[in-house]
Amino acid sequence: TQKPRGQAPRTRLSHTHSAARGSLGAMSLLPPELIAMGVNVLNYAMFAGGLLIKMPQIVAILRTRTVKGMSETSLVTEFLACISLCSYNLLMGHPFKTWGEMALIAAQCGIQ
Repeated sequence: TQKPRGQAPRTRLSHTHSAARGSLGAMSLLPPELIAMGVNVLNYAMFAGGLLIKMPQIVAILRTRTVKGMSETSLVTEFLACISLCSYNLLMGHPFKTWGEMALIAAQCGIQ
């Protein structure tokens, strides 16, 4: 038997593909409004985490009025990485809610 020209051969889905399809099928059982609300809650949780991640260090610096023991190189490297990611996402036009927590972390690195 010959295959018709221009058609890709038929392949059987692997176990991982069928498992992924099953998990996506479960998501379709939820109402779209509930899924959207869950995504928004996760976005706000990421912003809260971005705000709070450096807060203990900043409070300690303000209380002791010293940065003794902190690595300047690691702070600058982290700050540059955050700024790079924010710049890329801004230039690509991605929504702020998808990368905003990095902007918050960059601001905290700048404060440190």
